[in-house]
Amino acid sequence: MGLRDLNAKKWEKSLIARTQSNSSIVDTLVHMKCTKQAIAAFNFSLLTVIVTFLILSLGLDYWVYTIEPRTVNITDDFGDYMEFLQIYHLGYWRICRESFMDADENMTKVQLEYLSHDTSSKYSCLFVMGVANADVLISFGVTSGAIANRMLLMLALHFIALLLTFVGFGFTINGYLKSNKQSIFAAVIHIAAGICISVCIMQFVCVVEDEMSARVKPTAEGEPSKYKSYYGISFFLIATCFVLLQISTLAELKIFLLPYSSTNDTLVIVPGLKRRLMTSIRQPAPLFYIPQDVDSTGAI
Repeated sequence: MGLRDLNAKKWEKSLIARTQSNSSIVDTLVHMKCTKQAIAAFNFSLLTVIVTFLILSLGLDYWVYTIEPRTVNITDDFGDYMEFLQIYHLGYWRICRESFMDADENMTKVQLEYLSHDTSSKYSCLFVMGVANADVLISFGVTSGAIANRMLLMLALHFIALLLTFVGFGFTINGYLKSNKQSIFAAVIHIAAGICISVCIMQFVCVVEDEMSARVKPTAEGEPSKYKSYYGISFFLIATCFVLLQISTLAELKIFLLPYSSTNDTLVIVPGLKRRLMTSIRQPAPLFYIPQDVDSTGAI
């Protein structure tokens, strides 16, 4: 037997072993049942991700990016004041900005020197909570400052949603361990948290559209607007939380209903269902009496 035959046999054995291993994993996934333990583990992991995303979106200042022009004390070849573009990103706590140049824009030596010494063109941030006047925010960034000034309601809804998610998480754990009705309470609480998140998302979208809709239109000369905006990672994190909360609610309902698989158990846990079922299957009484025909002898 040559070396080539030995290598071929080793390769064949390893291929058979890998095939058996892969088939066992596939069989496990195919035949895996949705037991109470599996659903609970999935739900706990899901809620952990939701809480993490809510905290990240609360702390990060990447809800939306805006691009705004800023007029500087430099004239171009035609004697008009130039505009530098600044990109902003903002959140609940602060607004940050930094100047950037278009790739097609050619700067003179004087303009580049001015840009290098201009402090407002460098990366800087302004803390929203430390500003008492909204005019300071707007002077820092016209559009981004106006958006940040209108995010206070969103912040309150975000905190409420995070608190409800935490409380529902506790009810979920207790309901799973004690097999009681707290799982259904957790589902109701998480539905309320989802409502808060949905209102928060709609509020933010309306604020951004309200502030940007008039500015993104072309100018009177027909030139395209220099204002732009696009949503950041914080927005997509909280939007993902809304979807995951709905899945978590379904998992909690499933955990609650698993012990009540039979019809009799369902009649016990749903208040008034047994009475309604008995009423529906009961034969209704006739609306009026119809006498039978009687002949002359009195027989029917």
